[in-house]
Amino acid sequence: MATHLVDVSDVAAVAALADAAAELGSVTQVVHTAGVSPVQATSERVLHVDLLGTALVLDEFARVIAPGGAGVVISSMAGHMWSPYAKDVEHALAHTPVSELLTLPFLGARGSG
Repeated sequence: MATHLVDVSDVAAVAALADAAAELGSVTQVVHTAGVSPVQATSERVLHVDLLGTALVLDEFARVIAPGGAGVVISSMAGHMWSPYAKDVEHALAHTPVSELLTLPFLGARGSG
């Protein structure tokens, strides 16, 4: 078994991890657990790890996962602590290309950089 230290907010690092996994054999399972809380990090870092990082892992492993493979994202209970997002915000988060996620206007300046 190989281990890799990866910054999930770095597209090149996540792509390299997906490629390394595929080189080991058929990728049939992906479990994504990376995340930080506002207690641990700035709002900007939370967006980069929790939002962008999750999207990058899903996109990059979609390239290499075997037919019939499965993935699971384990997230924080923080998603249950506030009111649900408005439908337009949910739609934008679900359908915006990964490379544009941090530019969504409702994220404000927190998502830049």
